[in-house]
Amino acid sequence: MKNLLRFKFIAMCLLAFSVTVSIAAVSVAMTAELLESKHKGVKCSVCHEKDNPDSPPSSDGACMECHGSHKDVIALTAKKSPNRHQSAHSEMPGFVDPCMNCHNMHKPSVLSCVKCHKDVKPERVP
Repeated sequence: MKNLLRFKFIAMCLLAFSVTVSIAAVSVAMTAELLESKHKGVKCSVCHEKDNPDSPPSSDGACMECHGSHKDVIALTAKKSPNRHQSAHSEMPGFVDPCMNCHNMHKPSVLSCVKCHKDVKPERVP
């Protein structure tokens, strides 16, 4: 009986350790994907209009100042297949797909297409 309890205790400790290591690895991987690491040296006020922001930017204006218009970004990512910046939606008159629908600065970015299109494979988004 003591051996069984000892075995269960060791098994639970190993399980807890492996879960902790897995969570840490995922956390490090997610941190590596944050856009803030690619925008080092850019002051908060460039995007947020103030140096100590408490909310996200109100528009894509700051994104477009550096990265160009939506059409420019489609051209820059034209060799990617599929080109996530060009879709049937982007061809619709008046359609606006804010950069922040997918791209986040201080938390992992997401592929917002999967919210409606369940057949779209989720992938890393810079």
